[in-house]
Amino acid sequence: MEKYGYVPPQQVPVGIRLELSVMPFGSKMLYSIHAATILSRQDIATADFSLGAYRFIAETKNIWVAAGIGLGIHFDRIVLNGQLPPSFDSLENQYKSTLSLHRSGLVAEPGAKLFWYPWQKRKIQLGLFSGIGYDFDFNSHWHLGYYPQNRHTFKRIKKPTNVGTLHEFGWVFNLGLSLCF
Repeated sequence: MEKYGYVPPQQVPVGIRLELSVMPFGSKMLYSIHAATILSRQDIATADFSLGAYRFIAETKNIWVAAGIGLGIHFDRIVLNGQLPPSFDSLENQYKSTLSLHRSGLVAEPGAKLFWYPWQKRKIQLGLFSGIGYDFDFNSHWHLGYYPQNRHTFKRIKKPTNVGTLHEFGWVFNLGLSLCF
């Protein structure tokens, strides 16, 4: 899509990730739900949703280390509001709507997390966490479609897109605040 003027994903994209984790009382396991998106300047909108399970492998009073895996689904979308490939030109006129390319696939992220709790008061701990993981995004093929007027559902057009699909792999580093009670 670069040859039609669309900005490709950056080599090192920057994103935002929200994570909610729970650890049952007396358990060595941590369960989490993640939602993430890329904030870098690009024409692809992307999102990940996954569930994770991590086991604590080391614990002290202030530091906890966990390792595990997150599994979920990955979504990508390119709105074709610029230059169009010749095979898509007539389709935009036919459907009288902006065309869009979509793909989705599985995501797996094995990783480790480090929790540091320097502030503790009775049963509340406030601290930082950092994580490192390796993302495996297995994307399906790109599907061409559009959004009908006054609707928010994607309507797929059964036309081959001939847009290359990549399996994306890469390191993920994250840092955030942690509240434990």
